Amino acid sequence: MRKIDKYISKEKLCNLVVNRAEKLFELSSEESNYLRNRLKKYDKMELQHLYHNFTSFGVDAVLECICENEKLKHQNKK
Repeated sequence: MRKIDKYISKEKLCNLVVNRAEKLFELSSEESNYLRNRLKKYDKMELQHLYHNFTSFGVDAVLECICENEKLKHQNKK
């Protein structure tokens, strides 16, 4: 994994994360869009940490956390 430039844009970081997920999973366009829209809610620092965590913890674990947190937020709003 390449080192992230501190001046990289939030949009580019989002694309790096989505592209990495797409390489490892066969995401439908709907799933890719869902992931991209979810990541747009993150700030730049969160995206940098997320990209780093793909290597540290594995993509499966990171994506599971993203989806689980989204479910919990949705349940708490009810």
